[in-house]
Amino acid sequence: MAALIIIIFFIPYTASGFAACGKLFSSLFGMNYMTAMLISAIVIVGYTAAGGFFAASTTDFVQSIIMTVAIVFVLIYATVSAGGVSAVAENAKQLPGYLSFVSSYSETTGESEPYNLLHIITTLSWGLGYFGMPHILLRFMAIEDDKKLKLSRRVASVWVVIAMAMAVLIGIVGRGLSSKGLIDSLHG
Repeated sequence: MAALIIIIFFIPYTASGFAACGKLFSSLFGMNYMTAMLISAIVIVGYTAAGGFFAASTTDFVQSIIMTVAIVFVLIYATVSAGGVSAVAENAKQLPGYLSFVSSYSETTGESEPYNLLHIITTLSWGLGYFGMPHILLRFMAIEDDKKLKLSRRVASVWVVIAMAMAVLIGIVGRGLSSKGLIDSLHG
């Protein structure tokens, strides 16, 4: 049953990756979207089939380095554009409930609202669900020595905390950018 669920949900997950590659290469090189997507899919499936788990792990490593550099760059650039750390912090403090652990700022009412059950369940599923994802579990199952498992678990946990913290900080900085009028505010 678990394998069936994984297959059902990984098909759109994989398709979204192929579609993203198609959009990226279409916009970068001006080529046809479908052609770019097909070439990307062939290359990805080809190197994964040829290199197996090592190839997939290597590309994941390279992607994580690229994403880390991009996230740090975006965070620094956006913070400077928003007026610096103090301007971002001041903007966040002015919004009732924005920096609270028990409530959230409502864009529609402009007031603080307590988290409802859906917010809590969604937050827990994102945070705790990470450790149950099959593509993450495969990395742990590939560990050769049980002694390395303890270190790997710590490294993965620290990485998740850093990545999630950076995402939250980008959201806070984005709010500062929208209040300054540099980007449009998202509603809905």
